[in-house]
Amino acid sequence: MFWKRLIPCRGFLSAISVGIWLALVFSGSMILIHYASQPGVMMDAASSWPDNAQLTRSTIHPTLIMFAHPHCSCTRASVDELASIAYECQGSVDIQIVFFCPDQSDASWQDTRLVRQAKRIPKAAIAFDCNAHESQRFRATISGQVMLFSPTGKLWFNGGITVSRGHAGESYGKSEVIALLRSSHQTNRGTNDPQRFPTFGCMLVAPEFVSEALNR
Repeated sequence: MFWKRLIPCRGFLSAISVGIWLALVFSGSMILIHYASQPGVMMDAASSWPDNAQLTRSTIHPTLIMFAHPHCSCTRASVDELASIAYECQGSVDIQIVFFCPDQSDASWQDTRLVRQAKRIPKAAIAFDCNAHESQRFRATISGQVMLFSPTGKLWFNGGITVSRGHAGESYGKSEVIALLRSSHQTNRGTNDPQRFPTFGCMLVAPEFVSEALNR
């Protein structure tokens, strides 16, 4: 009968459909993996604390600054790792989290899930950077970017503290920051170049915009 002759065709079409679905799933997974492993475009930070910075640097402990976009979901993992650093190195570092805030923004910019998460880190100071003026001074371009400065204002570290975009876990960046903080009281790093590690997060300020602002 005619309907019996259709059965093999239907099975063949089903196999093709499953194959297409698997190919799409695989392609989507590869795109996500590639996206997660792609760091943001960073600039070379100044070798010392900017003279015109409005943020306050500790002269007793090293100062760690994280620049963040309050609506970047990728940065939640960075804040988680920052909380881990604060716990392991409590009492030996001054932590500041600087959130980008556009001019004339409403309250939603200062009351996001990420901001509330950051506020739970003990003794971490929260600041809002109107129109990214501080980000430009420090040459920070990626949400989740961390800069660690010595008590004398020398840059020790510039980069991210996550292993990939939006994924918490041990990474070279986090391990290096902890190692620097643990040895800061006994090691003279005056002649050492700052450590650098990729930052996995969303764009905070375009590098060309920072360059233009610095050259004004």
